[in-house]
Amino acid sequence: MLSGSLLACILMGNLHIYPSGKFGSYGLWNYFQGFVYFIIPNTLFVGVLFFSIVTYSRNMIAAYVTALILIMLLNNKRLMPDEVSTLVMALKDPYGNDAVSEMMKYWKPEDFNRLAIPFTGYFLYNRILWMLISGLLFLLAYSRFSFQQFASTFNLFNRKKIHTEQSNETTSVMRLPVVTSIFDIGLSIKQWISLTKLELKSLIKNPYFIAILVVPTIIILIDGDRFGSFGMRALPTTFRMLDTVLAFTKNYADIVLVFFSGALVWRERSSKVDEIVSTMPTKSWVLLFSKVASLIGMYTIMIGYFVLVFICFQLAKGFTDIQPFVYIQALFGYNLFNVLILVCFTVSIQGLVNNRYVGYLICLTVMLLLPLLYKELGIYSRLVWFNSGQNISYSDMNGFGNRFHYFISHKFYWLSFVCMLLITSTLMWYRGKEQNFKSRFLFAKSSFRKIHLLGYAMSFTFLIISGSYIYYNTRVLDKFYTDKEIDLQTVALEKNYRKYNSLPKLKIVEVNIQLDIYLDARTLTANVYYWLKNKGTRKVDSLLFKYNTDFDNLKIEASNNSLVEISNDDFNGIKIFKFAKPINCGDSLQLKFSYTNSVKGFGLDAIGNVVGNGTYLSSKDLFPNISYDENWEIADSIKRAKFGLLPKRGNFNLEDSTIRTVNYVSPDADWIRYESTVSTSSDQTAISSGNLVKNGQKTIAIIFITKWTRLHYYIRVSNQLGMKPLSQNGKALILKFIMTNIILTILSR
Repeated sequence: MLSGSLLACILMGNLHIYPSGKFGSYGLWNYFQGFVYFIIPNTLFVGVLFFSIVTYSRNMIAAYVTALILIMLLNNKRLMPDEVSTLVMALKDPYGNDAVSEMMKYWKPEDFNRLAIPFTGYFLYNRILWMLISGLLFLLAYSRFSFQQFASTFNLFNRKKIHTEQSNETTSVMRLPVVTSIFDIGLSIKQWISLTKLELKSLIKNPYFIAILVVPTIIILIDGDRFGSFGMRALPTTFRMLDTVLAFTKNYADIVLVFFSGALVWRERSSKVDEIVSTMPTKSWVLLFSKVASLIGMYTIMIGYFVLVFICFQLAKGFTDIQPFVYIQALFGYNLFNVLILVCFTVSIQGLVNNRYVGYLICLTVMLLLPLLYKELGIYSRLVWFNSGQNISYSDMNGFGNRFHYFISHKFYWLSFVCMLLITSTLMWYRGKEQNFKSRFLFAKSSFRKIHLLGYAMSFTFLIISGSYIYYNTRVLDKFYTDKEIDLQTVALEKNYRKYNSLPKLKIVEVNIQLDIYLDARTLTANVYYWLKNKGTRKVDSLLFKYNTDFDNLKIEASNNSLVEISNDDFNGIKIFKFAKPINCGDSLQLKFSYTNSVKGFGLDAIGNVVGNGTYLSSKDLFPNISYDENWEIADSIKRAKFGLLPKRGNFNLEDSTIRTVNYVSPDADWIRYESTVSTSSDQTAISSGNLVKNGQKTIAIIFITKWTRLHYYIRVSNQLGMKPLSQNGKALILKFIMTNIILTILSR
């Protein structure tokens, strides 16, 4: 299987598909050394490990759980103490990656391009050690393997079995009372509750479920306080802990639910009691929904356990500012929708197919492979990405943000979809000896009732309504472009407007800004003027004006001169103006413009949007350029060759005086005189770059006025400023936050 990727790499290096310089000299050993050093030893280790586990457990869930635990351990490479020796760090990785990294950490870029991986030192010791471990595991499994071996039982508390003796006494014949059979909805609900308890008990008592709880707990206790960047430790705040739990849910818990759903649906058939269960007077929906409810219960217990572990960890570290309601709202509120959709989907698929592993394949394909395929095909509509709309995150500044409508509309859409799957799976639920699809379809047809038709109709109606709402907000109200469309847009911009880069241009020398932020409506209005000056040696007769296409009511005018619009490119957001009177060398003019910006559609990630609290706006987000910027162009050389663009300059001549006329921040300005007035709601604090001149308050707004002389880049912030007392290890702290990602000052007292 992996030889296909090897062949593809060899062909890519020899067929000259890519431009010259992308590949170095050809060496066959460079391609095969990965097989010899990594693939063969690692495949042997993983194969022997899983074979041994499945051999003794006779349970595929054991293999799945082992794989997850192995991934968790390998993804947390900081579990070893900081003072551990380099040899131990290199030997502990069964895949050999740490040993290679340790051996090559001082290589120069030239060495990576020229040298092969040496089979010496720590890397050699690592390979020998894990090959020996693989061999020992193989010999142990081989010596104790038997085709007649039964599954070994696991009893956590080694309870003694109670032996009952059969009584030889005979019982007298009794007349049984007359029994009235009742099969109403009340009885079905009681059966559902009873079966749910039974299924949930079997799940949480499963030793593999206990292992899934124990391993992350160990990781948390050892590595739980290493949340900071660049190796720095950080306070165990609730939002950091919450991010860790959500990451665990996304990376591991979802896969656990997929595998346990298959084991739960197929449990009766695996135990050969499915025909007995099929003859019982129990509705099919009771059997199906009991499995759904038990899996949801398992998730709730698992996440509740991790929340308790994290809270205990916070208290153990002396951190007392715990926010339990945030845990509840995020994990048992928002994220429960995601889990409900996933569980309903996996149980429905397992109920529809006749093979457990085909069900696993379908579920993992929809969850993992289809998103990759959609990206390659350029399909970005969230109406086809399964369980889309999951990006609800929490921050101490803005809470859960302004994503509720986006989240709930997507959840209703996918809940409607899985409801139709659940109805179909209920009708075709496996009952009896007939296993082929045709027989089950005929059984479903004969069992179809008006209640099923009503369920289909309601689910389909909600699907259409929520899908239309999502489409209207993401494609009609808001503008959306795929990566390919953005590339084509960028190529067209360069081809059409690069010529203006060589023409004489004006420079911004002064900026004056009046910015009003309206939080309730999530809008802003801007009134700005630029003082422009001709600092060159030639007259300037035209002006390139690039603006944000999301902004509305754009008005532009120039003092003592008239602007004649000769081109308007709404797609790229570029206007070309002609001056009625060319601007002579050393002359200046004032350019005024104003606009409004309001949230369109869901308004998740649009540039310049106002959020509930903690709005961060920069000059690049809000204000236009008045000259061509080479940073707009595609930088990737392969893409440039693909679209027929000339290669970008790699090296610059330091003696070229024209290059020194452009600074690293902006090509249309150098040092400028800057003044801004920012107003926001009365419960917010407005902040802007510059030196404070006046900080006033009107009836409904906060006014913040600054002046500065600086480069043409500046920011504005609107948020609630707070001084929050914290306590850790008995030491009082004050955490002063203006925006978490801008200013974070911890003062000790």
